[in-house]
Amino acid sequence: MDREKFKVFTHLMLDNLERYTDLHTGKRSSGKFILNLNSGLKSSADTIEDRNSIVEHITSKVFIAPGKIYPCVDLRILDVSKKGDITIEIAIAGLDPCPFQNGMYDFPGPFNWLTSESIINPKIDVSTDEFQKQKNLIRENFRSSLHKLEQ
Repeated sequence: MDREKFKVFTHLMLDNLERYTDLHTGKRSSGKFILNLNSGLKSSADTIEDRNSIVEHITSKVFIAPGKIYPCVDLRILDVSKKGDITIEIAIAGLDPCPFQNGMYDFPGPFNWLTSESIINPKIDVSTDEFQKQKNLIRENFRSSLHKLEQ
């Protein structure tokens, strides 16, 4: 996978991460992402809020060259504001770069989608079959988007 396709992949990943967030919060998010560059800090100087800039930043950290992509990158949803803005952070596991492959959860690409407990709506039972079905639909939608990208 080349750098431009990885950027498109990262955009698609954010689209589906938004749906994944909505499923966990039970609310529709704004579609705006905020990338926290320094875990735990709230200063706007330590964030990126433009979606294209977020994709570029993630790509610059994860994509080294074709065939050299850091695997096992945690993409954690930290917070969802009252306006519905989604704050995320990334953490690279430090494994050696390798070709694009399925990640830790047999999911395309290097990203592991993680949610902070604080964003999960307590009225939503994540253990139900219906919740799992919706979660799997989001993942399948992402897989199918990726297949279109590969064509």
